[in-house]
Amino acid sequence: MQIFKTRRELQQFALGAKRSGKSIALVPTMGFLHEGHTSLMDIARSKADIVIVSIFVNPKQFAPTEDFDRYPRDFEGDLAKCEAHGVDVIFAPEISDMYDGNSSTWVEETILSQPLCGASRPTFYRGVTTVVAKLFLLAQPDYAVFGLKDAQQCFVIQRMVRDLDFPVEIIPAPLVRDTDGLALSSRNRYLSDDERNRALSIHQSLLKAKERIIREKSFDDAIAEAVASVTAAGGRVDYIEILDCDTMTVPTEGTRRVILAAAAFCKVSGAVFLGEPRSEKAANAVEVPLSMRLPVIGLFLLGCAVTVLAPAAVRMFAPQEWLPELYPVIRSLRMVAMFSVAVTGLFVLLLLAKYLLLPRGKQIRSSCTWDCGFSKPDARMEYTGSAFIQPLVVFFGKLAGVRRTIVSPEGSFPGESSFEEKTGEPG
Repeated sequence: MQIFKTRRELQQFALGAKRSGKSIALVPTMGFLHEGHTSLMDIARSKADIVIVSIFVNPKQFAPTEDFDRYPRDFEGDLAKCEAHGVDVIFAPEISDMYDGNSSTWVEETILSQPLCGASRPTFYRGVTTVVAKLFLLAQPDYAVFGLKDAQQCFVIQRMVRDLDFPVEIIPAPLVRDTDGLALSSRNRYLSDDERNRALSIHQSLLKAKERIIREKSFDDAIAEAVASVTAAGGRVDYIEILDCDTMTVPTEGTRRVILAAAAFCKVSGAVFLGEPRSEKAANAVEVPLSMRLPVIGLFLLGCAVTVLAPAAVRMFAPQEWLPELYPVIRSLRMVAMFSVAVTGLFVLLLLAKYLLLPRGKQIRSSCTWDCGFSKPDARMEYTGSAFIQPLVVFFGKLAGVRRTIVSPEGSFPGESSFEEKTGEPG
């Protein structure tokens, strides 16, 4: 098995193979291969003399807010899978080897790529068609195998091949699912067990919708039921639609085949702190041990005791002749003491509720966020001066002359957003 890293190496090899009368099958991938990918390799192996697998995480199909940097990679594992399935050539370029620094040419399909994923990810398919066109020119394949996990992508590539007269036969390959029914995907590693169970609702909802469409010939009711089913399972629906495969529009009487497609977000979303350690010492910081926290806890308990016992202490130790003048102070101390007791009691009740009301034995998981950032704050986090001074800024906002500029995120896959706050220096 040969490994090529540059465009020139691959193209020279492919042109030489074609001159020798050999047929070539290409399997484009972004790596982190699984059984779905290897099934494509097996189909390619049955079709051609030479099988080429490309392993390239294509930055041009990722929006700035998506997971390009965190997309899973395992090149050594990918090599082993390719070798086990009879792959002849692996093409694994770096970004600088695939695209020139001043690259300014795109290949774009403008009809089939617009609905479904194209609606919420407007730059996605342009990136896909551009990189696939380059791979076709470099690998010179007679066949190219694409999985139907992304059926719209397959239709878009077929249209590009037809319109630009690429001498390539596109082979759509069946979707491969795991034993529990979840479609195999490199990104499945992002999912916790709970999120994986929720993701299964998508496939189950589509199966029910398909049965209802066949039974009742009703698109709208089937889609509404599927949306309700995914939402009830905790998912957030991006789209569930039935479209004509050839036009990617609403089916008509002349429609030959339809696609029932769905996309939903099944990960738990939440607020995260973003940042990097400020220094090497910060990067190696750890949470303080219990021995260092005990004195602070002791001071807290002592403060609570002093607050609660203060009224009785004044009555007990103050001279009797002072008491008439101290009664207003004692009343104030009693109010503070009652408030402290109420707050402490509420805190205790919340702790009891946590341990008594939550399901026992339920595992609470934490995992990395979908994109950049941390799943929870820790000692290595970078906290800015603005975070600490914020209460004072809010209190003295008018005097401080606070100016805020906010660009809010919009859409399912938002672009750049920002929050900027500038504080003046009065007096």
